[in-house]
Amino acid sequence: MPRLSKFRLKCAYLTNSFLSTAATLASSCQIREFYIFTMSEEKFVSESAAANLAEFLCCLPHLTRASINELNLPRTFFTTIASQASRHRVERISINYEPLSELMSDYRGGTELNQ
Repeated sequence: MPRLSKFRLKCAYLTNSFLSTAATLASSCQIREFYIFTMSEEKFVSESAAANLAEFLCCLPHLTRASINELNLPRTFFTTIASQASRHRVERISINYEPLSELMSDYRGGTELNQ
């Protein structure tokens, strides 16, 4: 799908294999906007899947906006995004998940994300 510019994904569960494959193919995509929403009762994303999701987002060369809704992302996601920040052109990432406020308050308080 070389001309795909907006990618909206509603899914029941994000598997590591799907995200790993997506990360591998990301550099050849034209996706500018990425939206993901999970409808699963289990909103937890494994450490490896979170790292692959972050890698996927960072490898999309044209991505300017990402929105992630209702996913419980482990710190691996945030540390991977932070470590690759210079590689991507994302202008805005929106993450909407209530427990995220606790993580962000720890970060603002000077606590390291990878503890």
